[in-house]
Amino acid sequence: MKGRRFWAVALAACLAAGIMGCGDSSSEKKDPDAPAGKAGEQTGNTEEETAGGGTTAKDTLTIGMGNSITTLDFMNGGMTDSAYQLLSMIGATLLKQVDENNDGIAELVTEGSITESYEWDEDNLGITFHLREGIKMHDQTELHADDVIFCLEKYQTSKEYASVDFENTKAVDDYTVYFKLRSSGTVLLNRIATRPIYSKEACESSSSEGVFFTEGFVSCGPYKIDQWVSGDSVTLSVFDEYYGEKPVIDHVICRFFAEPSVAMMELQSGGVDMITSPDFTDYTSVEDGAYGDQFSTLYVPSVQTYSIYFDMASEKLQPLQLRQAIMYAMNREEISDGTFNGWGSLCYSMHGISYQDLTVYDKDSWPYKTNLEKAKELMKEAGLEDGVTLTLITHNASGYYQKIAEILANQLKEINVDVDINVYEPATFKSLQNATDGSWDLSITSPEVPYATTIGAWFADGYVDDSMHAGVLPAEGYQEAYELGSKLMQSTDNSEIKTMTAELEEKYFNEYLWWCPVQNSGVYTIMSTKLHDVTRMWTQMDITKAYFTE
Repeated sequence: MKGRRFWAVALAACLAAGIMGCGDSSSEKKDPDAPAGKAGEQTGNTEEETAGGGTTAKDTLTIGMGNSITTLDFMNGGMTDSAYQLLSMIGATLLKQVDENNDGIAELVTEGSITESYEWDEDNLGITFHLREGIKMHDQTELHADDVIFCLEKYQTSKEYASVDFENTKAVDDYTVYFKLRSSGTVLLNRIATRPIYSKEACESSSSEGVFFTEGFVSCGPYKIDQWVSGDSVTLSVFDEYYGEKPVIDHVICRFFAEPSVAMMELQSGGVDMITSPDFTDYTSVEDGAYGDQFSTLYVPSVQTYSIYFDMASEKLQPLQLRQAIMYAMNREEISDGTFNGWGSLCYSMHGISYQDLTVYDKDSWPYKTNLEKAKELMKEAGLEDGVTLTLITHNASGYYQKIAEILANQLKEINVDVDINVYEPATFKSLQNATDGSWDLSITSPEVPYATTIGAWFADGYVDDSMHAGVLPAEGYQEAYELGSKLMQSTDNSEIKTMTAELEEKYFNEYLWWCPVQNSGVYTIMSTKLHDVTRMWTQMDITKAYFTE
């Protein structure tokens, strides 16, 4: 399998684009300071390695997901973890992400994707994709280059795609797509090659985009939508004309549960066969054998980093001493235990597990060990010894964000900081966070761009100034950081990149301090021991080879 592997994967957030991730070692509970481990194979009764001949004891798989899906539109801002999981079953992308090394870091490959091959121009300022011919969409129309152009042009107003020259991007013929670039870099390949591709004709003929990006979604993935019950469930069936390997299980029902405890009860009663966003207490109980051989677990590492952000447009947060005081008052171990029940690992770099080889910090050198006395001194230096009230916003894409907010708010009371917590739907949250009016002070989320890149590319392409972070960092006042980021983006020398990244992190934690990375989280699944060969990568999953035994 040929692919392009990246030495760093950026920005883990509630949003991903790959569908593979299986492993070769059993899941184990993590010390919060331990590095994230390799992907784990399903624990429990897995004696039968394969169903053989595509057979399965049951032809309907019922999945208990987290919050319900309001849209499958990446540009909408309302994508939940459940939406990404569903897209991985019904959608397709130009290239496919796989995790062959089982470390949470993906590579892009043509195998299993809608692309036969692709190549860069000699100057690296253009990419040509050659599509597989004869791929059928769910509405029986054929996938053409015009569909790809239509889907990707939707992002031309996003700053993430500012380096794509859409005016000179074109469908060369029915099966060839050419993307003209204003600058080169693997970050652009990721953004182009991992967005969902769907039917232009079906989208344009739909009664509304709202309908198309829910019940009317037409792509060319292994499953197609049969029924959409808003807020409750989505029913899928195998797409008989699928261009790849046909799934073993014919039908899938995705049920939504806002409360993980309810999903666990459904798993116990047989109402679902697996849950994709379990409560970590339940996950621990299964791991500890509390349910005997009834259930198994699946763990894979993830680049998702739960983080606390400071809105640099907020007048209250202008004193660096206040931001540092919050850092010193924070007990990240307590947040990890209270939210993730000890699973995952604390983050000591600007972002997640992909930067462990680059970060200048570790458990011993971390500059913000919990120190309430230091935090109180800094509050006094900031002239805030009498206290301050801060507004915190977060979202319900998963329940973990609100838990982090509640624990943090309780900790900050120790330094006379009151926190007003506001939880929103993802789309509303994104809109609020993108505002630059200083209406909020703190936010809790995960960085939005989940694709492989270098931290230099992340800075230089203006990511900090768009998408989820527009309200976090003003466009002016941080020229030094942008200049260093630009140098990083242009460099292809790993040694030079490591040196500059270390310099950037040193300045960030001691001079800039726009946010605090808290926790690297893996992907955790609980399922019936009768269900086998489910593989996951971040919020995505591949169930094409899954099957049931008696």
